[in-house]
Amino acid sequence: MALLFCDGFDHYDTAHGGEKWDGFNANIQSGGREANCLFAGFRQGVTKNVPNSAALIVGAAINPIDYGTELLAFQDAGNTQVQLILTSAGALQIQDGNGNVLGTSASAVVKTGIWQYVEISTVFSATGSATIHVNSASVLSATGINTIPSGNSYANGVGLLGSGDGTSFDDVYICDGTGTVNNNFLGDVKIVLATPNGNGRVNQFSRTGGTSAGNYTAVDDNPPDDDTSYVSSATAGQIDAYTITSIGSVASIKAVQLVASSRKDDAGSRVLALGFGNGTTESYDSGHALGNSYTMLLRPLDQNPLTSAPWAATDLASGQLALEVIS
Repeated sequence: MALLFCDGFDHYDTAHGGEKWDGFNANIQSGGREANCLFAGFRQGVTKNVPNSAALIVGAAINPIDYGTELLAFQDAGNTQVQLILTSAGALQIQDGNGNVLGTSASAVVKTGIWQYVEISTVFSATGSATIHVNSASVLSATGINTIPSGNSYANGVGLLGSGDGTSFDDVYICDGTGTVNNNFLGDVKIVLATPNGNGRVNQFSRTGGTSAGNYTAVDDNPPDDDTSYVSSATAGQIDAYTITSIGSVASIKAVQLVASSRKDDAGSRVLALGFGNGTTESYDSGHALGNSYTMLLRPLDQNPLTSAPWAATDLASGQLALEVIS
């Protein structure tokens, strides 16, 4: 795995933020680079849990209101290993979780009131390293630094932070540096939303709400409308598939992330798999155990799972999203 998570903040509202992030105290609002963005004000922020990772790479478009603010933290069980600070001089500074300065860029590498794309790659070790890019240009590289005040040579959480008057975030990605694809800086990327716009090759789930046009009308809501319209099935092996909206003209596709807001409504265990198809067949993951409350199930895909090749725009133009009941 290389891509662990991405978010363009365009497919849900503030009320549903906790379905995608493990900690959510912020606001989804208009004014992003594409449509919406995340705004974290004073003492606000969001957190995403990830597997224990010896290295993490995070990119995000940021638009800070003022200088002298926290931007990002790598965490181990909620304790900060490394944090990224925007100083009063417009420099980016790396600190450990105890506030010790590990490296500082030149001044004025980040400005207030405009969007710029910031990426940080960190290796977690007593002799670790951190590199920062702004708009795809390197502004800081620090080596031989202690990035593990917890004593554990990994991080398992990423936080986007707000302090001062706050910061807006958009087009966020998290990679873990493993594998052969998406294992380094991705550069200034845009997260583009594609939603169901038609019934796919098979529709075996039952529809509640939506319209007689088909099952897709019960799952195309943005933001999610929870129990107002949905599809459901209690039968293992049943599949529901949907065609998707066009993403328009793109130069390249780094990765695709499947998302489904799902829950179970009865006792016992339920497992739902997320699939990507081409209208003839699908490739599914091993499945996700459902809880009683809605959660956004995620499946990041560095390559087309049907071909094991890099993504092409034509893959999505003819692609379908699919759900399968495992149990």
